[in-house]
Amino acid sequence: MTGGVDVEASWTQAGYMAGLFILSGLAVLRFDVKPFAERRMIREAAWARGIGWFNIAAGAVLYAVRWAYHRWFWQ
Repeated sequence: MTGGVDVEASWTQAGYMAGLFILSGLAVLRFDVKPFAERRMIREAAWARGIGWFNIAAGAVLYAVRWAYHRWFWQ
């Protein structure tokens, strides 16, 4: 335990968080963008698309950082 934070537990939770980010991003792209586009709500569709891809990218980066931490830094 370092400074009151259990580092190992937080990295375990990072795996769940990465999956949730990716799944929520896919859900936003699948279920939110199309209704906005059909109603010609261009700005809302663009924002939903941006948020969806941001969630997917954040999940991928979090997963990569977690993998790198376990591969090279965790002993």
